[in-house]
Amino acid sequence: MNKLSWLRTGNGIAGRLAPKRTAMRARHQFMTPREMPFPERELACLQAARQQTLAGGIDALHWGKAGPLVLMMHGMDGRPTQFHSLIEALLERGYQIIAPWGAAHGGSAGAEAHPLAFAQTLLETADHFPDIHAVIGHSMGAAAAAIALECGLPAGRAVMIGSPASLIGVMQRFARFIGLPESAFSHFQLAVEDRVGIPAEELELERHSWQQELPALVVHDRDDRIVPYSEAERIIAAAPSARLLATSGLGHHRILRDAAVVAEVTKLVDRASRKHRLVA
Repeated sequence: MNKLSWLRTGNGIAGRLAPKRTAMRARHQFMTPREMPFPERELACLQAARQQTLAGGIDALHWGKAGPLVLMMHGMDGRPTQFHSLIEALLERGYQIIAPWGAAHGGSAGAEAHPLAFAQTLLETADHFPDIHAVIGHSMGAAAAAIALECGLPAGRAVMIGSPASLIGVMQRFARFIGLPESAFSHFQLAVEDRVGIPAEELELERHSWQQELPALVVHDRDDRIVPYSEAERIIAAAPSARLLATSGLGHHRILRDAAVVAEVTKLVDRASRKHRLVA
């Protein structure tokens, strides 16, 4: 029996005998990010960045010194340099990029992470860089971008890559992965909601109105094993101004450095910038 099998068996037994205690342990595991090393392909991007510390204990990486500003947000267990292919493409076209570390990631404050905390990070970053032409998010960072836009993030375009549509769905998939039984799931959901501060259904992206007018690109791989492709279909169904770019064979992470995806994202961001320049 491998480690994952032991974990699932243990959670199955403990979740029936002590559901609340098991749920609290699962909540901590669910919301505590793992520190992931920088792969070699991201090191040049990291070395080229200017590191900044913003108010509120936010650490950020900044590339470029002039031009329209693009705001980027990584996902859970992620890092800003995962966008290295997009960053390189946008820098070549004269943009600057600001990419904060999400709560409890990198050097940013906090011990736990969730979409609302990431959204707050985006809003606080925008207080320092108010003229944002586009926001790009991956995974939980994409969901956070949608929440931040609903709360007034001043961006002219949005790109959501591998985004979940529902916090409840994320919790359900996590619970299945670790073998948390139904008897403990309700306690797990309540424990997460207590930390986040609002009911999970309030973070259903279909409930938000940002997508009614804001041009957006939703990018998702049909073979994504972390966030199912059906999540993108849910987002698109509620977002008449958004366009869906579906890929195959890239999964949840390699999609960020795919040349065709980079080209499509750059095209949308460039249109946002050019529109802004004409208005200005």
